[in-house]
Amino acid sequence: MNFAQARLHHWLSRNDATDGFLVTKPENIFWLTGFQGSAGMYIQTKKGERILMTDSRYAEKAKQICENEAMSFLLLDHETREKFGEHFSGMFALEDSVSLARSQQLRKLFPLMTLQSYASILEQLRRQKNPDEIKKITIAQKQVDNTLLVFLQSHVRAGVSEKELSFKLEQALRGGGRFELTFPLIVAFGENSAIPHHMPTDRPLVSGDNILVDCGVKYAGYASDITRNFAFQRVSQEFQTKYELLRKVQNEALKQFQKGTPTAEIDCSVRSNLGADAVFFSHSLGHGVGLEVHELPRIAQHPPHSDGRGTPVAGTVLQKNEVVTCEPGIYYPGKFGIRIEDLLVIRKNGPDILSRTTKNLVIL
Repeated sequence: MNFAQARLHHWLSRNDATDGFLVTKPENIFWLTGFQGSAGMYIQTKKGERILMTDSRYAEKAKQICENEAMSFLLLDHETREKFGEHFSGMFALEDSVSLARSQQLRKLFPLMTLQSYASILEQLRRQKNPDEIKKITIAQKQVDNTLLVFLQSHVRAGVSEKELSFKLEQALRGGGRFELTFPLIVAFGENSAIPHHMPTDRPLVSGDNILVDCGVKYAGYASDITRNFAFQRVSQEFQTKYELLRKVQNEALKQFQKGTPTAEIDCSVRSNLGADAVFFSHSLGHGVGLEVHELPRIAQHPPHSDGRGTPVAGTVLQKNEVVTCEPGIYYPGKFGIRIEDLLVIRKNGPDILSRTTKNLVIL
């Protein structure tokens, strides 16, 4: 078994009510097997059976993966779709992300299975990254750090639009196809930066504008994420003051990203340190990063109250080898917004900051 399968096996061995896990979410299948495709399922039983299933479009690739990982392969063609479900019986866990329509299809496909939805079990198991996962995230973040400032210094000019700058930055970040975008780039000028998830428009850049850029790339399936702020030709005293406030608060927050620290505690501390400006901080402080750009843990004031089975749980605490963001923001409608986002690894003795792009307010 690989690292991920061993984690799932440990969970199954401790859960007396479950005979196995039926996995359908693409990110979870990839984490467990290394398989990527638009059609696939994976079954792992408490007895140690591991079966990867897909159709003929991905069969050869899936067979190769199964051979390398000592897993069983099952082709989902017309004949096996009618009969293979009868080979599996018992109580099987199912991801809570499965839609009602899909769960009904699965119950027909596996008539002898009793499927029980579990909330975020695999996502919880994915929280702590192994060295290979951290290496891939580090490579993705390094690509952004090596590209962002150099690109802006070469391409920022009066009249360039958010859309044009975003398009050209995307090309640069992709590195000739070696990297994928983690999410659609956020490039916001002036008053548009007060919209936390602004989508680039035709709005042109003018002297005195602040520029907010939120971007990330994926390497070998693993994501990076960073937000930085710049100014064009000049900066107002008001913006400079607010920026220095947020930078100070963010730097103080980074010190609190220690193993075992409650995530809600860090979020609350940031809002307290922002003082009167906390009212302009409209989102959570951060989130986990890995195969998805937004995954567990959620670093927010209000932790979840249940583990998905109705069992109350304590607030989320940071775990060793989690990769998370710290991204406080303050947004003043009609004027400007500021967000400073770093990507970091929770280590034994404190946070390891992966983001290397300067947080000094660079005037372009």
